[in-house]
Amino acid sequence: MKHSSVIETLKAQGYACADDERTTNCELRVGPLAFKASVGVAEDLVSEVYVTASWHDTDRQSDTLLPYLSWFASLPYSEDPTLTAEISQWLTEQVEGGKATEATIGDFVYQVKADRGTFVELNYRGDWR
Repeated sequence: MKHSSVIETLKAQGYACADDERTTNCELRVGPLAFKASVGVAEDLVSEVYVTASWHDTDRQSDTLLPYLSWFASLPYSEDPTLTAEISQWLTEQVEGGKATEATIGDFVYQVKADRGTFVELNYRGDWR
């Protein structure tokens, strides 16, 4: 997926974004929820993503967290429903289980660290060896 398309989508949703050399950093706060994303770019394509979500009100967490993380996690495969479903299922299991783990899905290495009460971190990068 194009880096510029991802950033424009985030800005349209209210994220404040700033560029540095090879990464765009975006942030959004909604009440007790804080979302942060760093999106790496290589030739206007998404090369790496690091996102965090933190919250203080666990009732609100469940409504927004998984769709937010699943959208980011599925960016490289947004036009592949099979891989998108696989990524979403894997991610849901990790977040709901409060796990810290790594998996290679498609051409990307995904890492997730979840604490059921306060935060989730998701990172993935291309596995082009």
